[in-house]
Amino acid sequence: MTTKHQFISIAKDKLYPHKGQPRKHISDEVVYARRRQLEQEGQLAPILVFPADAEGRHELVDGECRWRAALESDHLELLNAEIYLGDREDLAGLLVTQLLRNDDGSAPLTALEKAISYKRLISHFEEDDEKGSSLKQAADRLGMDYTTFTRTLKVSEMSGRLSEFVLDRGIDDRRAINGLMRVERMATQDRVDELFNEIRYNDEKKENHDITFSTREIVALACKELKTGSERQKRGRKEKVKRKLAARKIHLKEGEGGSCLVIETPREVITFELEEAHAEIFKNAGFSLSELVTKEG
Repeated sequence: MTTKHQFISIAKDKLYPHKGQPRKHISDEVVYARRRQLEQEGQLAPILVFPADAEGRHELVDGECRWRAALESDHLELLNAEIYLGDREDLAGLLVTQLLRNDDGSAPLTALEKAISYKRLISHFEEDDEKGSSLKQAADRLGMDYTTFTRTLKVSEMSGRLSEFVLDRGIDDRRAINGLMRVERMATQDRVDELFNEIRYNDEKKENHDITFSTREIVALACKELKTGSERQKRGRKEKVKRKLAARKIHLKEGEGGSCLVIETPREVITFELEEAHAEIFKNAGFSLSELVTKEG
């Protein structure tokens, strides 16, 4: 009779991370908090590992954060572990297991980590005979609503450079991510680099407990600058457009207040008040203003 679960204790130096781990960023703050929790409350849930290799080392399936926390501790030498008894070649099944376990802890996966893993999961179903079913199969395998699944998937629609930055900084705010995608799409490369440096500098200030802004606020300001600059350019283009008038008739009109130059167009009548000296020039010109309009086109 085979056992459904196998639990063992493993020395922390006999563990190593899995390359396909969905989580790409674990902040120092999360590792520190997990170390304190492990030292004060003990290990509440076992890590998940593959069976030992020829050297007696175990590759992690889930639990990298707890393992890193143990490495930082002088009091933790062993970690409780469950042996993964699933088919190691069933990559889709393995990824589903990792996604569900990673997203069920105190530090869930970021939006981009999920999206990247969802794309990997979809690729495992793309060879299915029924075209277009890979997204639905992936969503069903995770027990997710199709709309929620595809909405999360859209987060991965960014350049590799931006993806690397978002993963490295552990950015999980959807508005901040959408703003970064907009800035990268519309701004110059220098402005994108400048924004990346602003976020890095702000993160450093957080570590020193200085007064800082949220990443969302920094990105929102950059988006506002883009919008203001775009509106300024539009106004500039409008100012350069010269208004052309198709005059039907131009004539002088005498009134109590003096002379006026009247221009009649198909759409409107425009009246200009003339100083007496200018009015005399028109009166003494010796030709009809209507003829002038005809001659000048």
